Amino acid sequence: MKVKNLCLVMSVVVVTLLAATSIGLALDQQPLIYYSFDEISEDVVNDESGNGRIALLEGGVQWTKDGYRNGALVFDGIDGFVRLPDNVARHLDNMTIALWVKLSSNPMWARVFDFQGSKGFMYLTLNAGAPEGRTRFSIYVGNPDTEPILSIPADTFELDKWYHIAVTASDTEYAFYVNGEQMATLPVAHAPREIGSDVVMANYLGKSQFEDPYFHGAMDEFYLFAEALTEAEIKELSSR
Repeated sequence: MKVKNLCLVMSVVVVTLLAATSIGLALDQQPLIYYSFDEISEDVVNDESGNGRIALLEGGVQWTKDGYRNGALVFDGIDGFVRLPDNVARHLDNMTIALWVKLSSNPMWARVFDFQGSKGFMYLTLNAGAPEGRTRFSIYVGNPDTEPILSIPADTFELDKWYHIAVTASDTEYAFYVNGEQMATLPVAHAPREIGSDVVMANYLGKSQFEDPYFHGAMDEFYLFAEALTEAEIKELSSR
């Protein structure tokens, strides 16, 4: 009887381990940047991808233990933001940016992220003035006539509720995901690298390049990949 029970327990353990391994291996791509925000040391955010791209907390942004998954950052909507390293998009033909967000308010044009280069900028707002009442992901390189605008309804996002959001840029299309579900696509007009290089430390989470409102809410589990993840990979990432 004891032998039978032991065999049963071992079988369950093996199956569980195999399942966990399959989940872990479902996402093959390695991130260029990964900020879990689980620990902050003297306003420095460590890059857990192993690539050494640390970020810096500025103004009214605070760490909290009550994130979506362990620690997170809380942005006051007044002057809090995160400064990322230079040139994070410089060589990116394709990319994925993914993170968890929770809005305390959603002022028009407040940025989730905004990366500036020598030729343009790339940004995401969850409440755009144009198109009104919608989100806006864009890669702008100097000509508004060729600016792609990928958007979904802004009221997709309720206040004080966590959402996993992701935007991808492949060779052929941009895509917007919420909680692992593809919400919108748009043919590619510009690759991320086309915004050019920069040396001005103007890559932000929670802050615009312009005099727009600051992000007001919380962010957790930020990823930047140098590939456009598939819908299945985005879904797996959102389920972690």
